[in-house]
Amino acid sequence: REKSFPRRSRRGVTRPVRQGRRTSNGNYRQSLGILGELRGRIRRFIEIHLSDPTLRPEEIALAFQISVRHLHRLFSVTGNTLAAYIRARRLEECRSDLANPRLQDHTITDLAFFWGFSDSAHFSHSFTKEFGVSPREFRARAASSEGQSNPYGRVRDLLRADTPEGRCTNPN
Repeated sequence: REKSFPRRSRRGVTRPVRQGRRTSNGNYRQSLGILGELRGRIRRFIEIHLSDPTLRPEEIALAFQISVRHLHRLFSVTGNTLAAYIRARRLEECRSDLANPRLQDHTITDLAFFWGFSDSAHFSHSFTKEFGVSPREFRARAASSEGQSNPYGRVRDLLRADTPEGRCTNPN
């Protein structure tokens, strides 16, 4: 089902506006499919350029020859912002690298900077907010569980803070 956004008319009355353009036969679904395909291509572009600290909406919009506003609109229908999507992907990659024993000789700041963060305090705060554990504590848990033979779900187990019922904490 299409997502609709409120829009003001000339008289100040709010009316819904559909996301997507009407095609020649009036089919919004086809238009939404095209928008979903474009969103997928944009996500692939982001994946390729994820470690670039200068990755900005303007650069992405320019690469796809769309406006920055349209770019933000494409991601708003997913219930997420473009910036939140990029930040979440960078945090996932940092988490993966922190759990990787081959990267133990790299500092946490080095890994954060590699994945596009430009401030270690901001990275640490974002990581803790997203995963409920600090990057340093996460890496320590990863190193201590390295000798265990559970290759599946290892990262999830590392995120389990000492919480009741073993649930991961994910504060908003």
